[in-house]
Amino acid sequence: MDSFMYFRKQSDIYIILIIIFLNMISVSLFAQSKGQEKQWFVGLNGGTDLFWGDIKYNAFLPSAKMNELPMSIGLLFGHSFSKSYGINTALDFVNLRGKQVFITDTLSFKTQALALSLKAQFDPIAFFRKKDSKTSLFFESGAGLIVWKSFLENQTFNDTISNLGWGNSNKKIGLFIPLGIRLEYRIKPYLSATFSGNYNFVFSDLLDAHAIGQNDSYTYTSLGIHFHFGNQKTIPKLLSYSLINFHSDSIRTPKEILERTKETTTKEIQNPFALSLTVPEKASHTGLEIQLKIAKLGIPATGFFRLLLPAGFIPKASSNENVSFTKLGQQYEYDFIIPMNQDSCIIRIPIFLSEIAKGSYPILIEGEIKNQKGNTFPIKFANYTEIISEADWNQGLLAKEKFQISNSSSQPIGSQTKLEKQEPVSLPKTVNITDPAKQTVDLMTKNTTEGFYHIQIMASRSLLPNLQNLKMLHQLEEEIQIMEGDGWYRYNVYTSKNKEEAQSLCAKVRSQNNFPQAFVVYYENGKRSLLTHSSPTSTPLKTENKIAKSEISERPKTESKIAYAPEPGLTYRIEIAQAFDQPIPLYLLQNKVGKERVREFNENTNFYYTIGNFEDLNIARGFLNYVKTQFHFENAKIIQFQNNQRMKPIE
Repeated sequence: MDSFMYFRKQSDIYIILIIIFLNMISVSLFAQSKGQEKQWFVGLNGGTDLFWGDIKYNAFLPSAKMNELPMSIGLLFGHSFSKSYGINTALDFVNLRGKQVFITDTLSFKTQALALSLKAQFDPIAFFRKKDSKTSLFFESGAGLIVWKSFLENQTFNDTISNLGWGNSNKKIGLFIPLGIRLEYRIKPYLSATFSGNYNFVFSDLLDAHAIGQNDSYTYTSLGIHFHFGNQKTIPKLLSYSLINFHSDSIRTPKEILERTKETTTKEIQNPFALSLTVPEKASHTGLEIQLKIAKLGIPATGFFRLLLPAGFIPKASSNENVSFTKLGQQYEYDFIIPMNQDSCIIRIPIFLSEIAKGSYPILIEGEIKNQKGNTFPIKFANYTEIISEADWNQGLLAKEKFQISNSSSQPIGSQTKLEKQEPVSLPKTVNITDPAKQTVDLMTKNTTEGFYHIQIMASRSLLPNLQNLKMLHQLEEEIQIMEGDGWYRYNVYTSKNKEEAQSLCAKVRSQNNFPQAFVVYYENGKRSLLTHSSPTSTPLKTENKIAKSEISERPKTESKIAYAPEPGLTYRIEIAQAFDQPIPLYLLQNKVGKERVREFNENTNFYYTIGNFEDLNIARGFLNYVKTQFHFENAKIIQFQNNQRMKPIE
């Protein structure tokens, strides 16, 4: 019977140890799957021990009067595999005291012990944190070995009741199970402060040298400090949960996994694509074309990029069949797929311009390209192009044509015949709008020997599909004539041979039909010219061709020549806001005008904010209407600038 009880008692100990061992393994598997950050640490702690056993003054509360809270110290040495999992070995110098008062006797004991334990530490909160924290809460569990000596006496008669190893070699050895928590705060990467509490269950009833019950236990509460060293980050996953997949990382050694990771990282650093962007240095006022070239070798590629363009730049779809085009508001995105058997791809993108002033404008491209493994590489380009004004561009074409004709004088007669058959560079065309679905385009059939004045109300790069809604919206009864030339569709109303009549009709269109940007244009011999707004009744400059004086008073200069000579340094800007004594943050205005650049100009304590910069006042008037309708700046106005100095507002 005694042997059966002994075997049963020992089997309970073995079951507990097996449970603790399995718990440590499961915790390590679960924790290591979160990634590793190996680090060693050593620590020193100090605190108090509290005995829970047969001889105790109070059942639950310790008695400081009876010296039941003796001081103890401990050493800790451990290794953390990650932020959430680790293992440590603790060596504690234990002091236990207890006293119990009976009716006639007072029993007291004192115990000194050395406890060595191996514990696994686990922080479950670390699994729910997205970022590292300075505070960690570890739960600890394991097994340990304790060696102690005890002395029990009767203080009433000063009699020794039991002496276990106190002054002799009869010391006791036993097993115990430590359970505890440890709160750790990382002061520095190499230094942390701790607060810990451990409950130690001892498989012996002789810890107080008094055998009455079955088991004794004690708690150890301490404060400590830890030093960390040997920080080494490794791969994010060491062990796999899959026991069936034999090709998982669980059967590979850490060295093999690390070498494979380094090889993959090296390959990802090397970009297998060669990217280049071609943007013309100078471009026409009508539009330009940019080219994005992608070169590769024997791999497929997919990706996208978006164009970031100033206001007035309107990109169109590419002719490449492997490229799709999407327009979302002011966002222009291109998606492309390059098959494996195609080693290079040129994406040509035409960009039309919407009557912007000459100057230098940025063209930005950003996106990413992906290979067959899913690795992404950035696409980023920034370039500038200079837009040439219409007059300068026409003069450039005329000079080029003269150069070709002069060179052709030395060529055979057959080559000169080819030049004579060439058509003019840009002849205005009129579009028949009686049938908008067909949108047939015919040459101008008006009498080319006479000039006519028209009122231009708007212009666009692409033909508007339905003009009837526009007429109803502006209560316009006159038919709209569409003139095509230089890549523009210009919409005109009214026809007159008299300039004063045309100017009165223009005033009517501005006021009654709500086209404040309307202006008078003149067509003669198939070419278009503008009238100066500052002096509409003044006589235009004389052309190089010999014309009668009576004709000069009624016919302005054609578009192939400069209609008027603008004053150097004179520009027009749209003022959208002003402030006194306190500037307005630029980002507040920039958010309202999109891609337009906001300029700030201060004069004494006044601050003025403008957008746009135009040399032609008519274009500035058209942009002013756009600012009022699209950006909702109802009080915007045109300001004249001379050499970047604010001069006066223009009515």
